[in-house]
Amino acid sequence: MRVSRKDENIHNATVQVFVKPITGNEDIEHMLMSTMVEDCLSSVILVKMHPLTRIQIVIQLLDVDGSILSCAINGAMMGLIDAGIQCNKLLAAVTVTQLDSEMIVDPSKDDEKRASVVVNLAFNANDQQIILSNTNGLLSKSDYHNIINTAQKAALKVEKFMRKFFESTMR
Repeated sequence: MRVSRKDENIHNATVQVFVKPITGNEDIEHMLMSTMVEDCLSSVILVKMHPLTRIQIVIQLLDVDGSILSCAINGAMMGLIDAGIQCNKLLAAVTVTQLDSEMIVDPSKDDEKRASVVVNLAFNANDQQIILSNTNGLLSKSDYHNIINTAQKAALKVEKFMRKFFESTMR
């Protein structure tokens, strides 16, 4: 899609992400989520390969049952790969909550509401480098490191699923 003059960048593609609710208009939560997903994806898309181009991603939320940010990142990443947009990294995102000193990976919406902390992490699937860390709630440094370790293990499973899915579609 050709980019408008005001957003035009002669050296790079412009990446835009919109997270839309199932009904109604975007609220501040959706706009914040759009910004976080856009920042993650802009860091992995080879924008220099597509100057004067807009890469626009619209994430339409049909059902929200928790882990929405990590689902949005993972879905957008798979959409980019499926569309043939060249990326230098594969992202794998995970949501982890802490509920009564128990960690829950991929929590439901109810788990997120009851949890003392919700952490969204996106990793470079190749080297497990953290690309995004978003924390809602208070936690100790050691709990944060435990959550990161748990999320990294889960992200490896997400990455394995993505690779398996695309290998099966290539055949």
